Amino acid sequence: MQGSFAWRIGVAVALLVGFYAAALAIALVSLALVVLQWTTDLPQNIWVSLALLGTGVVILTSIVPRRRPFEPPGPELAQYRAPALHRMVGDVARTAGQEPPAQIYLAPDVNAAVLQRGGLLGIGGRRVMLVGLPFIDPLTVRQLRAVVAHEFGHFHAGDTRLGPWFFRTYDALERTVIALHEAESIWRKPFTWYLDMFLRRTAALKRRQEFLADELAARIAGAEATIETLEATGRAAPAFDAFWRGEAAPVLESGHRAPLLEGFRRFRDVDTVSRAGLLPDWWWPRWQTLTGVTSAVPSEVA
Repeated sequence: MQGSFAWRIGVAVALLVGFYAAALAIALVSLALVVLQWTTDLPQNIWVSLALLGTGVVILTSIVPRRRPFEPPGPELAQYRAPALHRMVGDVARTAGQEPPAQIYLAPDVNAAVLQRGGLLGIGGRRVMLVGLPFIDPLTVRQLRAVVAHEFGHFHAGDTRLGPWFFRTYDALERTVIALHEAESIWRKPFTWYLDMFLRRTAALKRRQEFLADELAARIAGAEATIETLEATGRAAPAFDAFWRGEAAPVLESGHRAPLLEGFRRFRDVDTVSRAGLLPDWWWPRWQTLTGVTSAVPSEVA
């Protein structure tokens, strides 16, 4: 299994390098043909030259990585504001053999994440953890420990160093495809195909990264707590989306303030909502990984 994962990483990195090499080669050849058209005996055509020049410039300007500054999703949970959370995070970090994050931020969605703030493409910088308030609100202490352990699984596997490279490549690919489509370039179809292939390959890699993080969470917090957390996420994520679109957003757009967390608790506890939490597609294979069960696919969590 580890060999398969290493192979997927190798393929993804090869696709990353291949994109930049191919894009740079196409851009330079296009620009070189413009120069050769007007400095050699090649047939001269102003429209062909403009098309080649446009292709080269579009590709070169699109593949340049864009640095996006970190924007906190919410207030920072400093140690004096959340001492119990910091103690738990520190304890999980020691158990996982990892350094604790330098900062923890509260987020307004059903999610938790880790990243490297600062540095260059995931190298260097400070570790940051994000925890969603509507995500952790219904969890028990054991389940929250499983969430924290899962996120440290991404630090443990080096995902926070690898992720920025893939994100920058996807961002550059997307900009290149959009720009080539707008310019109606003949290269738009090959780049679109390459973008689709890149997304398919990295999606499989990300899925495996999540499984490995779940395995670490199960070892640190226990398989039962980790499974319960997956179940809670499967219920909370669609419920919060429905609550935000149907209840919270209209209130905020009308200019009123409301106790959103209390509102989400009441919305979540309604029988029709709590019974409607169909599990997302990613849940069952992750549950299999944790328990070894390979049959009787659950369709609903009551």
